Amino acid sequence: MDKLVHIKSILINKVLHHNVANTYTIAIGKETSSGNEISIVGNFKCATGEKFNFNGKWVFHKTYGRQFEVHGVEKITDLDELEIRNYLTSFDGIGPSRAKRIVDAFGKNTLNVIKKEHTRLVTIGIPSNIVQKVHNEIVKNDVVNKLVEGLRPYGISLRKINQIYETYHEDSLNILETNPYKLADDISGINFSEVDYIAQDKGIEHDCGFRIYSCIKHALFLASENGHTYLPADELIKKVNAILSFKNQMPVDNNYIMKVMLHMEEYKELIIEEDTAVYLPMYYFAERYAARKLYKIRESKYNIPLNKDLDEIIKEIQDEMGVEYAAKQQDAIKSALTDKVLVITGGPGTGKTTTVNGIIQALLKNEPRTKIELAAPTGRAAKRMEESTGKNAKTIHRMLEYKPFGDELKCGRNEDNPVDADVLIVDEYSMVDIILLDKKLRALENTTKLIIVGDVDQLPSVGAGNVLADLINSDVISVVRLDTIFRQAETSPIVPNATLINEGQMPNLDHKDFTLIEESDENIVAKLIVDEYVRLIKEDGLTLDEVQILSPLKKKTVCGSKSLNDLVQEAINPSVKGRPEVVFGSTSYRIGDKVMQTKNDYEKKCFNGDIGYIIDINKTGQDPIIIAKFDDQEIEFIGREEIMKLELAYACSIHKSQGSECKICLIPAVLSHKKMLKKKLLYTGVTRGKAVVKFFGTKEAIEYSVKNNDEDARYSKFYLRIQR
Repeated sequence: MDKLVHIKSILINKVLHHNVANTYTIAIGKETSSGNEISIVGNFKCATGEKFNFNGKWVFHKTYGRQFEVHGVEKITDLDELEIRNYLTSFDGIGPSRAKRIVDAFGKNTLNVIKKEHTRLVTIGIPSNIVQKVHNEIVKNDVVNKLVEGLRPYGISLRKINQIYETYHEDSLNILETNPYKLADDISGINFSEVDYIAQDKGIEHDCGFRIYSCIKHALFLASENGHTYLPADELIKKVNAILSFKNQMPVDNNYIMKVMLHMEEYKELIIEEDTAVYLPMYYFAERYAARKLYKIRESKYNIPLNKDLDEIIKEIQDEMGVEYAAKQQDAIKSALTDKVLVITGGPGTGKTTTVNGIIQALLKNEPRTKIELAAPTGRAAKRMEESTGKNAKTIHRMLEYKPFGDELKCGRNEDNPVDADVLIVDEYSMVDIILLDKKLRALENTTKLIIVGDVDQLPSVGAGNVLADLINSDVISVVRLDTIFRQAETSPIVPNATLINEGQMPNLDHKDFTLIEESDENIVAKLIVDEYVRLIKEDGLTLDEVQILSPLKKKTVCGSKSLNDLVQEAINPSVKGRPEVVFGSTSYRIGDKVMQTKNDYEKKCFNGDIGYIIDINKTGQDPIIIAKFDDQEIEFIGREEIMKLELAYACSIHKSQGSECKICLIPAVLSHKKMLKKKLLYTGVTRGKAVVKFFGTKEAIEYSVKNNDEDARYSKFYLRIQR
């Protein structure tokens, strides 16, 4: 690593570029000792006329020549009167005349007056709105530069540093010194582990109340990422102490942790129900509201009366569409016309799509003016729903008219502005978590009919809750289970094999479209998968959308999706000299790569699990820009933080594949994935395939999955609340 050097007393003559989002700056400065001009680049805030000491290193840019790359900043406040006047003219509304008037009035104390007594400038004729803007900007520059110096060594990005200032303003530095744990509570993307390092360096005690408070919230957040809406109090205390005592730190007394929890409950930071279940408030209120709202919908009268005989409606539809509904399908259609809330569940090939089409036709035959909304959790699921029904379908987010509010979701459709629908039909409901259910129900009138469709045997949602299973297990909501496998599905080996897996039996692996390539060496397994992927794309002419590698595990093994992605990328989209490429960490991003968004970004309208393709890369500026196409929209990802929310997606985890389908699925079946080899995971992976499923590995791994019915239980009280 190059040794950092220190350059002193650099006066900024001109700011050539400043990126507001990440504070990347290109400026021309002058060494006051020698008068030499230098080019300065780096992440800091400055204005013409300001003076700094810089830590950094000299670099050579092929276009711009010798530059000083800034790593640390110290602003010099001891400016002479001419330097202060020049500095003030860098602000909008302050020309040379006003700058002279200000400095004549306050002399070398001008900047202190602006920071601490800025209203005094109004008394010499400077408009108050300009005074306020100059004050805000000078204070912000000072604080942000100090935050950069204090936080960059801990890997806190400039975007997050700006978020810190926008949250706390002048109090930012005080909070950083006295309670850095507050950053984890208030700033999206900063977690407990990051601030714990900062706090340790500042000498904050290991049993400090701030630390325990923040760790409790962190433990509950981690639990929500594992699907839980709450944790039992004793289990939460164990998890908190495990985190607190990480890296040989002293454990904290359990009674003291409980005392902090009770204090948090008093201030409504936690909900502790019946002295045992500890909730973050958002999950408690989501469960409670959703259960109450479902009760109100069930008990409220539907606006449209039943105008025709149900059997007559079904006969008309069968005659017109040339179909014959199974008994359970007829039950579902009838329930859709008579019940306010209905769940339809069934595996692949049981006719869920046909049933939904029948329900739509039945609703319209009963009353042609019925307003029906169709929705699904993901764009691809909504698109499939639209194709299969011939009706417009939206993602749930789009139906709710979401609006970005930081990293949170604010909905244009809510209790005050509900969705304009008599009936809402939502598909792929196994993917819906408790927060999305809460927001969706808030956007429905009590008179609206809700029809839910999904396969309860698939993996539950990535987010907290076990919504579809809870609705079914409540024994309060009307449920129809489709169980007839139709003839067109029987020709595919996927459907009967999925049924066998679901019943805990070994699938038939002898069919050419449902097979196992046996190999115990996992390095060879990975090579076989990559070779097959390349063959299907390059020789058979399939598209990247038609072939998907699905792995039980993301990392840690050569057959995890991360490793397989790297291998496939090198095989079908290798690095080419002269072609733009972005590298962050161990991931290279290239034009043509298939990528997946891994975090919800409401501003970009791009959501966790969305699949796209990189169509352009721009590296002319300091921050690289990747442009990716997701269905019908092109989205820019600027800089490290945004780009690293994209993962290569030639391979993905089975969890991430929920809601998607592809023609051919390639699945590693290896015992190093033993921790993840479970029946429900295998069933979910297999049912992603439409035509072909190929395993690579061993029968032992598949058999272990089939026999392992030990699903991870989720802590949720939603089904109990529905029953009340």
